[in-house]
Amino acid sequence: MDSLPMVTVETLAAHLTINDDGLRFGNLIPEMAKVASVKRQRAILQSKPMTEQVFFLSRFAAQYLPRLVNAWRENEGALNSHACMLNVIGSNGVLYFSRFMSLPQARGMAALQIKRMAASDFPGNYGPDDLGEIGQFLSTLLMFQGDDDVEPQHKAAVLPKLRKIVRRYKSDFPGETAERCYDFLSGDSFIIMMHGEIRGKVEVELKTCGAQGCTATIHERERKMMQCARCKVAIYCGAEHQKQAWPIHKRMCFPSCF
Repeated sequence: MDSLPMVTVETLAAHLTINDDGLRFGNLIPEMAKVASVKRQRAILQSKPMTEQVFFLSRFAAQYLPRLVNAWRENEGALNSHACMLNVIGSNGVLYFSRFMSLPQARGMAALQIKRMAASDFPGNYGPDDLGEIGQFLSTLLMFQGDDDVEPQHKAAVLPKLRKIVRRYKSDFPGETAERCYDFLSGDSFIIMMHGEIRGKVEVELKTCGAQGCTATIHERERKMMQCARCKVAIYCGAEHQKQAWPIHKRMCFPSCF
């Protein structure tokens, strides 16, 4: 399924101004208009069954994720149209996103998000939905990248802002996500361990042979794993297992641009 009613990979890329036309003319569209447009497209997508969402997001990520991240880096603010889309992809367990986060192209994303949260009027006039999204996005970035490269002054500026959200929305989603980020940045060993465990579960498919029942992993030094040349997400312990897994794997195997 390449599209959903009113949403295709191409229309979503156009609304995010990361398709070829958008890269040339995207700056002419006000950011608030892009945010509203992307949220409408995203709402349609999120009305579909989760399997359809992950299928769609995987195909989108395989084709456009590097452009989306570059556009996010060039944008500004604690929440923007590109961060909204990255949050959807990252929070839905899309393996293409998990693989991208291990590449040099992804370096410094958590540090940049914290810098923006420190420098902007966040939490300012953000509503609870946006605050929850900002917290969820940062929590995902911290899970993959940690906070080792976060500037101390940026962390010091963000912590009281997060604490303010926790007090205001203690039992609601914005408070829950803000508290996770606050505890992580404060060095809470339990929260850091939990983030590590979740990351391990998310990445297990990237490190284990994709054939059903095979437990061979990249950690076995004597075994050289094969990577799917098309999607670069799946790995196999040999050609026989790659062939065996293809009938199932082919549905989620999209040509990856990274």
